Amino acid sequence: MGTSDNGNTLGISTAPRFPPTRALILPLLLILGFVDVLIYCTGNWPDWVQPIGLVTDIMGATVLAIPDVPVLWRRLYSGRLNQAYEQLTYRFGVLTMYHPQYSKDNDFPKSDYVGFGETVATIRDSINLQASSNLAGIDEVPDVDWEKSYRIGRAKSEETGEDELIFYNVDGEEEFSLESDWPLSLLERMISQQKRRIRRCGLAILVIGFIQQLLPFFISAP
Repeated sequence: MGTSDNGNTLGISTAPRFPPTRALILPLLLILGFVDVLIYCTGNWPDWVQPIGLVTDIMGATVLAIPDVPVLWRRLYSGRLNQAYEQLTYRFGVLTMYHPQYSKDNDFPKSDYVGFGETVATIRDSINLQASSNLAGIDEVPDVDWEKSYRIGRAKSEETGEDELIFYNVDGEEEFSLESDWPLSLLERMISQQKRRIRRCGLAILVIGFIQQLLPFFISAP
C-alpha cells in the first residue's frame, strides 16, 4: 500500500483471483497420470482407483458451483466485483460504495464496501492499459492517486447530464469521473469472463474424474 505525507492514504486491497484453467488442470493430469502409470505397471488395478475419480468429480462439481454459492463466490476477486456491480446498478439503492476501512469505522452495511478494492483496481488497470489508444474515451492516463480513493458514487453530471462514476479521495474531494457506461460494461464483462473460466475448469475436472473412474473397465493391467 502507498503512503502519503498527510497520512490519508487508505490503500487498495483485493481478494485472490481464480487461477487460469491450465494452472489447475495440468498439475491434476500429471499427478493422476503418474499414479495411473505406476498402478498399470504393477499389473493390478486396486479398489481405490475409482474412489479417486469420484473425489475428483466432487472437486469438479464444487468448482462448477462456485458462482452460484455466495459464501464461495464472494471470497474471489470476481465474486466481490459482482457484488460491487450489483451495488452500483441497483435501481432502488444508494449508488455509492466506500472503502472497507471507512465503512467499518462508520458501521456501514457490508454491501457498501464489498468489492470496492476490486472495482478500483479493475478500472485503474484498464485505464492504464487503454488510455493511450483512447478506447476509454481518455486522451491520457489521469493523474489520480488511486491509493487515496475512499468513495465511488454514481450520479448525473451537473454539467453534461450524463450518468457518471465519480471517484472521491479521503478528503472528500472529487478525484476523477467517467461516464458510467464504459466502466460498468467493463465490470460486467470481467465478471462474465471469470464465471466462464470457473465453469470451464469445473467441467474439465469433472471429465477427468469420470475418465479416472472408467479406466479399470477399459484398460486391462498387463
